[in-house]
Amino acid sequence: MITKEEAVDVGVETKGTAFRIGQTDTWFAKIPVVNDENSADSSPLALHFVLDNSMSMGKLTDEVKNEFSPLIDGAASKPSSLTVFHDKADVLSPNIGTTKEMMALQTGKQGMTNIPAGVKRAVDTIIAQEKDNANTEKTHHILVLLTDGMHNSGPPPETRFPKIGKHLRESVPDVQLSVVVVGITKNSSTSMGMLLKTSLETVPLSSDCVDTIYFAPTTKEMSKVTSKLVDGLINISRGQIIKVSHAEEAILADMGAKPTSTTTVRSLPSDKDFILLFECSDFPGSVQLDNGTTVQLAESEDPSYDQVAELLQKHLEKTRVQRVASDMESVRSSVARLGVLIDALEGEMKKSYSGLHLAKARAVDRLTQNRAVTTIIVVARELRNQLAEIANFAAQNSEEQAAFLNGKYSKFASKALRRAAGDDKILDVKKVLKAVHTQVSGSAFSDRLTASLRQDATAQVANLTEKQVKRLKMHVKAAPGKNTATLQELLMWVRTRRSEFDHVEEQSESKMEEKVVTSALCWIPPEESLEYDAIQKIRKNHDRQVKRWPPHVNLLYPFVPANQFEAASKKLAVALSSSKPFDVTLDSIGCFAHSKKSFTSWIHPKETDRFIQLQEICQETFPHCDDLSSRGPFVPHLTVGQCGEQKEADELEIEASWKPMSSQCGEICLISRKGKDDPFEIHWRVWLGDLTPIPNGTMSDKVASDVSTKKDCDKGNKDIFSSMSPRLQQFIDSGVLAGHINEVFFGHRQSYLSLLNAWEHIAEWRDLAGVDFKSQWELLLYAGSLAYPISVERSPAAQMNPFLLRVTKVNTTAIDTASLCCANHSSIDVYGPEGGEPIKDALVLVDPLCPRASAAVLRSKLLGETFTSVTVSRDLHMYTGASMKIAVMAHSLFCCFQPEPISKTSVDIVAEIRRQFLGNAYQCSSCGFGPVDHGGCTDLFAHHGERNGDGIVRNSCPQCGWFSEDISDWQSWDGNVPDSLIEERNGTNGTQKYEIRPLTAAKIDLALRIIYTFRKLFPSGGIKDTYEEIAKRLVDWELQLTTQDGIDGLVQVLVAVAASDILDKEEKTEAAFAPRVFLAIVNEACARAARAKFRMMTEGDEQKAQALASKRVSEMLCIYPESAPDVTESLLEAEPQREDVERSCSCEFALSEMATEDQEWAKEIVQPWCSALGIVMALRKSISKRRGGWKKLEKDIETSMENYADVVNDLQNAPMLSIYEACEIEEHNQAETFTAMAAQAYLYSKGASRHDLSDVRSNDTLCDMARDLRMRIYTDRVAAKMRQWANEGEQLSFLRARAADIGQYTDMVQASTHVHGLDKATFWGLWEAAVHDGHGGEKVRAFLNTANEGFHTAHAPSGGALQGRKRRKGKKKRTKA
Repeated sequence: MITKEEAVDVGVETKGTAFRIGQTDTWFAKIPVVNDENSADSSPLALHFVLDNSMSMGKLTDEVKNEFSPLIDGAASKPSSLTVFHDKADVLSPNIGTTKEMMALQTGKQGMTNIPAGVKRAVDTIIAQEKDNANTEKTHHILVLLTDGMHNSGPPPETRFPKIGKHLRESVPDVQLSVVVVGITKNSSTSMGMLLKTSLETVPLSSDCVDTIYFAPTTKEMSKVTSKLVDGLINISRGQIIKVSHAEEAILADMGAKPTSTTTVRSLPSDKDFILLFECSDFPGSVQLDNGTTVQLAESEDPSYDQVAELLQKHLEKTRVQRVASDMESVRSSVARLGVLIDALEGEMKKSYSGLHLAKARAVDRLTQNRAVTTIIVVARELRNQLAEIANFAAQNSEEQAAFLNGKYSKFASKALRRAAGDDKILDVKKVLKAVHTQVSGSAFSDRLTASLRQDATAQVANLTEKQVKRLKMHVKAAPGKNTATLQELLMWVRTRRSEFDHVEEQSESKMEEKVVTSALCWIPPEESLEYDAIQKIRKNHDRQVKRWPPHVNLLYPFVPANQFEAASKKLAVALSSSKPFDVTLDSIGCFAHSKKSFTSWIHPKETDRFIQLQEICQETFPHCDDLSSRGPFVPHLTVGQCGEQKEADELEIEASWKPMSSQCGEICLISRKGKDDPFEIHWRVWLGDLTPIPNGTMSDKVASDVSTKKDCDKGNKDIFSSMSPRLQQFIDSGVLAGHINEVFFGHRQSYLSLLNAWEHIAEWRDLAGVDFKSQWELLLYAGSLAYPISVERSPAAQMNPFLLRVTKVNTTAIDTASLCCANHSSIDVYGPEGGEPIKDALVLVDPLCPRASAAVLRSKLLGETFTSVTVSRDLHMYTGASMKIAVMAHSLFCCFQPEPISKTSVDIVAEIRRQFLGNAYQCSSCGFGPVDHGGCTDLFAHHGERNGDGIVRNSCPQCGWFSEDISDWQSWDGNVPDSLIEERNGTNGTQKYEIRPLTAAKIDLALRIIYTFRKLFPSGGIKDTYEEIAKRLVDWELQLTTQDGIDGLVQVLVAVAASDILDKEEKTEAAFAPRVFLAIVNEACARAARAKFRMMTEGDEQKAQALASKRVSEMLCIYPESAPDVTESLLEAEPQREDVERSCSCEFALSEMATEDQEWAKEIVQPWCSALGIVMALRKSISKRRGGWKKLEKDIETSMENYADVVNDLQNAPMLSIYEACEIEEHNQAETFTAMAAQAYLYSKGASRHDLSDVRSNDTLCDMARDLRMRIYTDRVAAKMRQWANEGEQLSFLRARAADIGQYTDMVQASTHVHGLDKATFWGLWEAAVHDGHGGEKVRAFLNTANEGFHTAHAPSGGALQGRKRRKGKKKRTKA
């Protein structure tokens, strides 16, 4: 910022800069802010409140007035006003000077809602003030609209607001007016508020200071909004309003309007310059400021494209407001102009792009490269995405509109943000980033990771055989670094500490799978402390659980039974040995809203992140105790009361007058109670950072003495690795040992992108603390893990049910997630050694080189939730739970077990051709064939027809022969690859060949590690139990596998039988893989595929899909309508019993030619399942003959690839299981069986209809379906007859009953046990006939004798006329017979 006096001298400081954006006629100009030293410290600010006083507001009107009145003292420096409106509007005061004055005003009576009336009166007040102060310093007016709902009285805002705006500008052309909209409820009309802004606003407020719209449905939210507005308005008032003029109409102030010669901008105190866009063919030259300063513009030699992006972002925000205020047509020109500028910006930024270098790149290098490329590419892409949102925006809900205005709206992102935030609130992405970063950047996480890496390395050494030890020694000796002596020292350390080391192993692997509500693991503030007493004082008045629970923050609840506490405490002590005590600030009181009538008040510990880290360690130690985290993010809280409504919770907070108090978390407590009403008691305490847990109240003198000594010695005995020498710790912590183990026992497994192994990638997670990340994407590309490329097919429904995705390809060459995210986020394609399509997704697995450490990072929010969400739904915030991880693993496992094609797939061939030729090849201008490679030659005639060796050079089109010697006549290739070229490359003449051959060892190894990962991530607890139960159901032949039976995706069955412990026994394996089990699984696979097929054909219409499926099966089995039972001819004649009709219904069928297609369809669905299940069956048999089952196999996987080579060999030699073998389908019955399989899947695809179906191998199954189809036709005919009866039945019953004598009439009435059992048409027909009877009321009495008391009372004659049926107004009356 420069002063006005300095600006008079046209020197370097008064010059601005400008540059052209690409090849457009748009110029970007940066103009210095010139400060007038004689002006006040802040510009005058007047507030004009327009307050809704309609009946829907009720008491809220006065609450809103009082809550927002502090803005007067906080921000206003000029007289302000308050206008209230109902169906009319009144200015309560045009000259408010203080908060007290505004609070004293009486709002008066209430009525309907006429928002334009209130706005008009406020605008008239502004006009009057402007005219009264015409010769004084210009005032910046802020109109604040406070309303709870929709306009419902007087002319609509759509017509009134533009007229009010026009009147304002005509009356005071230089008025400085901004608009703030506050919705008092979620029903407030966002679009109306935005129309107000676009109609009246002359000085837009900076979104950095004031939001586009606020929602304040509660008193607490109003207070927060007021505080934000005070801060924002004060900051705005300290800036300047600057009027800028140009000699021509060239200033582009509004993307949707023509350029103008003047505009007004609002600068903030921190601004040194402001930015304008000019639209002109020549350089803009100079501009004139309203203080008399002329700013000369000079062409910039160093264009600032990031500032261009920021300016375009502001124009996008303005266009958002216009879009919500009106329809798409109103912003079409803005969208078009912004699109051109964004394209030009991206083109200019790409010129400085130099690519990525990922090999041996460390985390910081990846981050630096990505930020450079992101600035170039991603900024433009994000701007374009926002532009697309504006073009496609169609939300009608006010809250969604508000989300859109604040940049948090898209078709799926809005749902994701709400789901992640909970309670229907919009997610704060910055808070999520902070939570994710905090979890993995704290010292506790880093210390745990270091301890895990040490434990992994020493465990692997401890598990080696003597022969393997010798191999490791030889490798270390041959390698540079002279580490032979260090390795020998490590071997000695493992031997001498073996018992203690085994104890740690035993504790970490021990299983406790029971949990009870009478136990909990929690932090309790120190007893006899000030904070303890203060908490209890509140709880005694408000917490009904005060006598049962101590003040606490639950970490795990329910927890293991009290009789397991000793073992559990030792297990926790090991897990928490690297954690440290931390200070706790009991900061403030908040509340959870469970429903409109249920609230829980709680004290918020300020150290939320430390408690979350502590809970995660405990959760990892006891995975089955997941109740506090499985329903959503864990929120540490200390309950102090329960309330019936929000107001009561607010009163509790006021009454408590809580002030922050300090405490300490140095231990966690294992507590339990005996009976339902007994109080909880502390049984064990586990100190953070100590391996020795303490029994509470039963400590021996020795233990008590030891505790005292520990406290004095700063809790020694930290962990078993503290006894290592510094040289030994360095040998492990540097990754040197892991590198040797990886090369000798794991095949030198590393990412071919980064050339780093699993240990090296995980070690980078320890360095996250000191890095400032701008987004979760940056976190993902900084810290990663080894993974394996996969190709994923997604559907929108997969965001709700992740098992609906599909993995079509799995590569066995490792990559790493960090490098992949870096490339993907930088819009750079990476390819695997196998070629094919670019890699976009990866499967992350627990790596056996460092199983504990890699499992820890896989459980983190960053890799376990954010990366999984990106893989499943291409969204950072769509994570819905562990089912997402399992779905990706399960589908990848299924893909691993499929036979591979002899030749490359057409998809891979197309990808390779495009990678080779796209951008440097041509296509025929006559027939469009391409690619045609002209090798950069511009003179095509010179060599055309020339002989070259055994061939002839032909520069003509290979398909049609068209030729032109001028290269400009040839079109650039559009990337469309013709089928003939695919067939030529493939050599298959358009067919896809598969061979039945053993799976590769690499594929089998990868499949085993997928199952191993599932077992490591879910070793016990709810998820483990769920999959064990699925396996048990198969063993017990309980074969209901529909979604209604809890199977969201059929691949869950594959995971269950592959990973289950109960199938370790051979007899269980045989039961689980019996032919009837195979048949149940493949039938369910067909049913799910059929349901998806017909729903897609009918765009999701369930009824149409069912009708289309029935039609298809009818055509397959030659079932025609004329072969179905017909209804009786007369409407008065009843239909026979359905059972009788069904018995006489024909069950004949004949297979049509169409049935052959459906047989093949069924085989295509079934064969992959038979292949996968066959390999899993071979795996289970291989495990059964080994001692130790899966637990032994897990240990072998973590030690060396050679330790489980026998399993890999068994699976390689296992024959591929055919459909006929798996399901015991006889050769002579194949056609009927597969037809029945397809027909059954088509007809009965929904869960409820799939129970108790016939065996598709039975000859009777197709007969039953033929009969069922004919009965469906009959059912439709009966329905049509009933519809006709509904229209004509009452008239027919009436006529028949009128003609009947009393005996016949009585028989008609008694056709049912009482008249109310008759159908509606018959009932009213009989009654109307009785009412109109001329037989002395006999029919009336006969009718009423079987009617209920209510009808009898209402219609029985009592001296007056009989009442017939009351008819709706306008209904046609029956003609009397």
